[in-house]
Amino acid sequence: MAAGLVSSDALRGHITELEHAEVGLGQEDESGGRRRDDDDLTEILHQSHGDPYGTMTPDKLPPGVLRMQKENYLRYLRTTLEQIKEEEAKAAALQKELESSSSERSMRVSRVQRHLRRALVALDDDIGEEVMNPPSGSVDYYRRVGSSGAVAAIALFDRGDLHVASTGDCSIVLGSLSENDTWVATKLTQEHSAENPAEASRIMEEHPGEPGVLRDDRLLGMLAPFRALGDYKFKWPAEQIQASLGSEAVPPNYSTPPYLTAEPEMTVHALTPHDKFLVLGSDGLWDMMTPMQVIRLVGEHLSGKFVLKPLVVPEESDVRLGDIASVLRRRRHGLKLKPTDSNGATHLIRSGLGGSAYGMDHSKLSQALTLPAHMKRLFRDDITVTVVYFDAQYIKNLEARSLAPDDHLSRDSNGGNGDGNGNKESNSTKRSVRG
Repeated sequence: MAAGLVSSDALRGHITELEHAEVGLGQEDESGGRRRDDDDLTEILHQSHGDPYGTMTPDKLPPGVLRMQKENYLRYLRTTLEQIKEEEAKAAALQKELESSSSERSMRVSRVQRHLRRALVALDDDIGEEVMNPPSGSVDYYRRVGSSGAVAAIALFDRGDLHVASTGDCSIVLGSLSENDTWVATKLTQEHSAENPAEASRIMEEHPGEPGVLRDDRLLGMLAPFRALGDYKFKWPAEQIQASLGSEAVPPNYSTPPYLTAEPEMTVHALTPHDKFLVLGSDGLWDMMTPMQVIRLVGEHLSGKFVLKPLVVPEESDVRLGDIASVLRRRRHGLKLKPTDSNGATHLIRSGLGGSAYGMDHSKLSQALTLPAHMKRLFRDDITVTVVYFDAQYIKNLEARSLAPDDHLSRDSNGGNGDGNGNKESNSTKRSVRG
């Protein structure tokens, strides 16, 4: 048994040592005594097998018995050596496969992130090109476009990996269900604003000797996000800003552009069956609720909206009463959480605008949605929310096999009822504020 606990090299050396002890086995030396080789072989066998009864000594073992023990032991060692070599070969092949798989995944992740970065930067460049060369008769319109900006957050699913790209202060949060059935919120993005010390340090390092580059937690005292699409008056040389946006568009203390970038920050997360949904939201949502509050609201909504659909009993003939009882228990539990909205994103906005410590405050919600246009931004920011639900069984299959992804995420940008099978729900306050 001990032979199976050593490496093939160590066992091979032991076999070689034992084979060398074969010369003169059982023969007498010139003085008529047993040869020293017999003593060496006996010592090797003694160390390998042990000698609890004190019988394995040269004077007590006939030469034939000693040779038989040696041959049996060698046969065992060689068999064990082949087994160890086979196991080592399997382990090496597995390690090579894992390294190859890891290398393949790394290359795939790098490729996806490279394309995401190019897409966002190219979009920003294309918009800027149109602003610099507007169609005839559209100069004023494109000046307004060039003076405006937008932040962005993108989530892309590829072969079990969730890729996230963020430019600005939108946030993406993953909702997962732990082993003890509690909700866990995992933030996959970082805000590109003064709230992020690393981002503030980046701005200061790129513009040394400019104490006014960050003033009142804003870029040049004017812009809250430090990364964005558009807002070319923080990117272009002063001469280009004057030519395309007007001389009054150049910010004060504008010395070393670009101050603003559309370069996204990217991360990747390997999805597991515990990951249930993803919430993408603009900063207006996160101004009102924490990531954990958002995930709990969506999790409760996911459980509660189960009762919004009619009860359907499966038509299969082998349905048991226990199965129906399980469905009824779920519906009874869901009645406690029955939501007003079938759409998870709408549920979040309603809770954010009208939620209170005592439940939904409908007067508060009504006031938030009927504020005059010129006063809205004094009370809240724009809110845009998308909730994406993951198909747990699909993710399990990806873990078990290397499957190419198919349409497990719906492409319905108009919203709908997310049912845990990969549907997407979207909503925003763009009907009441500028979206």
